[in-house]
Formats: sequence, C-alpha cells, structure tokens
Amino acid sequence: MRDGFVFYRSFFESFSDLSKKDKLQLFDALCNYALNDIEPELTGAPSAMFKLLKPQVDANNRRFENGKKGGRPPKPNNNQTETKPKPNHNLNKTKPKPNVNDNVNVNVNDNVHDNDNAVGCGGGSDGDEFNIWKKLTPADIDTIYDAYPDSGGFLIEEVAAEVKTKRKEVKNAVPFILGYAKNKNWDDKADHFDGGGLS
Repeated sequence: MRDGFVFYRSFFESFSDLSKKDKLQLFDALCNYALNDIEPELTGAPSAMFKLLKPQVDANNRRFENGKKGGRPPKPNNNQTETKPKPNHNLNKTKPKPNVNDNVNVNVNDNVHDNDNAVGCGGGSDGDEFNIWKKLTPADIDTIYDAYPDSGGFLIEEVAAEVKTKRKEVKNAVPFILGYAKNKNWDDKADHFDGGGLS
C-alpha cells in the first residue's frame, strides 16, 4: 500500500475524450491500483485506457521500492585496482580498533520519471496539435498493445515525447508509432523505463 503515486500530464490528457462516467471509472481504478494494489474489473474504453496506464504505474512502483532498498549498487571502476590488506605477521602487538563509520546514507530516490508531463490535475492546450495521445482511440491503443504487450505504453510515451519535442505533424498515429518501433528495433521485453537501449 502506497501513500501516493505520480500522475502524468499524459494520463490527464488521455482521460479528456472519455465520458464523465468512463473518466470516473478509470480514475477510480487507477487510484485503487496505484495506491492499494487492487486490480480493476473494467470494460470498454476505461479498460483499454487502464491497460495503457498500468505499465507506467508498475514501473514507478518498482522504482520506488528499489529506491527504498538503496537503489542499484555502484559499478566498479575498471581503472582502479583492488587493494588487499596485508597479513599481520606481528601477533604480539595490540589489535587495531575497527574503523567504525557512523555516516549512514539514506538517499531514497522518489523522483520517479518526473518530467514536464507530470501534473496534479491541471493542464493546458499548449501544443495540442503535436499531442499524439489526442490522435489515439482505445482501439488504436489495443492495436499497439497487441504488437508490444509488455511495453506498449512506454513506446507511446517515447513517440509522444519525440513528436512534441520535434514538433512533428502526425496524421495516422498507429502506423507512425509502429514504424518508429520498427526503425528503433524496439525490444518489448527491455526495461524501457531507463531508456532500454534506445539510441
């Protein structure tokens, strides 16, 4: 059970074309899943949208849990040689006192994919013509998830960021996203939260 979760601008924008009833169902399901680990039973458009949002929530929760454990251990520097202690051959001397380090590193990284897309519940229409989310229907999202079941959401996020940054005009979102994935040799099983080997 969590006390909070990251709600992105893309989440907010994906809700915008739903009816009030569907928005409420999806918002309630997303909050229950992110905060209480309750898997929702949805149908129709809310179900399709939830499938898109779920991988991002799961990745954020994994990052949060890993951060509480101290995160990834540092990689050894190949330029440094490991020094080994010399054996103590003089046993008559007093034993040295152990070096006790009282410094405790409590660095929990809770910046879970924070970027300009994260919002509370506000949002503007700046750059709507370059917002690929507005061009996707629930059927389009299902098509992308059929092709990339484990990382469809990350793929759409990656394309959405590139389209917005480069201010590209996209007419047919699904062929554009699938073509992008093919050109980038998109690996559905890779850890795309950290970039997953994309160039």
